[in-house]
Amino acid sequence: MLVEVVRIQRQVVVVEVPPVVEAQRQAALAALAVLAEAQRQVALAALEFGQVVAEQQAAVVEYLSMAE
Repeated sequence: MLVEVVRIQRQVVVVEVPPVVEAQRQAALAALAVLAEAQRQVALAALEFGQVVAEQQAAVVEYLSMAE
């Protein structure tokens, strides 16, 4: 069983953390890791999309300049 030391109004208290609470904490940390990875992938996809849009815009400008 996990034991935490908690400071309450200048007194230190040792509190036992039930296994269920520790399991919930570990699950929350795992969920945060998954969320962080998802956010990283979304940011990367946004950068790639921006690059594709820029390339398409450049191609349109080139096409229009050749048409003149």
